[in-house]
Amino acid sequence: MKFILKYLQKEHILIWPFFLFPFLPTFFIIDKLGIYYLYLSLLCLAFQILFLIQKENIFKKIFFLNRPLLIFYFSFLIWQIFSLVNAINLIEGIIEFFQYFTLFNSILILSYLSSKIKNINSFLIFILLFGLVECFVTLKIFFENFTFEYGLDRIRDLEGLSSNQNFNAFAILSKIPISIYFLNTNQKKVIRFLMSALIALQFFLLFVIASRASLLCLFLLLIILIILHITRKKLFIESFLSLKHLVVVLFSFMLSFGTHFFLYENKTELRVQNRITSLQDASTNYRILNYKEAIDGIIDYPIFGVGIGNWKIISLKYAQNRIENYEIPKHVHNDFLHIAVETGILGGILFLSIFASILFFSFKQILLKKNQALSIVLLLLLTIYCFDSLFNFPRIRPYSQLNFFVITIVYSWIVQNKNNE
Repeated sequence: MKFILKYLQKEHILIWPFFLFPFLPTFFIIDKLGIYYLYLSLLCLAFQILFLIQKENIFKKIFFLNRPLLIFYFSFLIWQIFSLVNAINLIEGIIEFFQYFTLFNSILILSYLSSKIKNINSFLIFILLFGLVECFVTLKIFFENFTFEYGLDRIRDLEGLSSNQNFNAFAILSKIPISIYFLNTNQKKVIRFLMSALIALQFFLLFVIASRASLLCLFLLLIILIILHITRKKLFIESFLSLKHLVVVLFSFMLSFGTHFFLYENKTELRVQNRITSLQDASTNYRILNYKEAIDGIIDYPIFGVGIGNWKIISLKYAQNRIENYEIPKHVHNDFLHIAVETGILGGILFLSIFASILFFSFKQILLKKNQALSIVLLLLLTIYCFDSLFNFPRIRPYSQLNFFVITIVYSWIVQNKNNE
């Protein structure tokens, strides 16, 4: 049994099941949330039983071993319990608490398993292959629905493997730093060509999905890459993103942009420049109103918040004058405000600290010249995830949490490498 566990950990096969739930049958259920959480819960239970049989104390080995990510997340979980004192609907709060607990359990297990990976590149290749499936599913939808006369509207099917177009867009976007990483670090011309083609495809599909937040984040990503290249010598990162590789990335962007511009000649409202600049629409106004109402809620409930999982109920108090057709503002569309209004200011700070700890760690590794290329990838992945959190609600959607799972694994692998040194 120990031999089997050792082999599986060596080959990081045990990590893969955490990324396979998007392929599960959902039995025609519209909201896949319940199926996904059931799967993750059973998976975590199976791992905990396996660790118990092997007498593996992962809390002792991982939780207290230089993992501020886990410490802040666990503290955030504990504070959620205190927030329930203000909960109007205690059952809703308990349900959402256990969803966060399942995610924490998944992150804890992944942190442990990632420390067993000898070559992180093999895991990143798996993530790229997973991303390639996402791309092909979306591309298939594009070919099936696109016409030169009418272009392609932002149809529901563009959600791909996820349950939302925005989730799909950020899932594709989060694979771009990994593609750039292999473009930069691999010496084989064939691999570099394939990475260049993949980056161009990822850019194009982001234009097709036309998620405004993901397009803005894409431009931010390109700006960060340009800044990193300009400051390479000052930051001692001369080995990352040479001028040649930066030109390849920018050329891929322009090629995809030009292709999209040509194909959408008769669908000008969905062109990239129009999607980014047209901020005065129903979607933007809806989010702004959500932000204002959440801030009012934070002011009214600054200590414990309205209770975890209870904003969907208490939001009716703030949005009653604008609700139409029984539409409930279930999410604030900003995870940081949402957490702050549900768990109070301290809960918001604890939640923010999870990401701040990873940000600080990645900057420190870059400046110390430790795993620089991988630390930059970690920084870019975190930037994309936080940008998503500013305009959407990835905190509680399992498919979006896959992006955070990748961040967790890369972060934990670098930490383990540092400890070994």
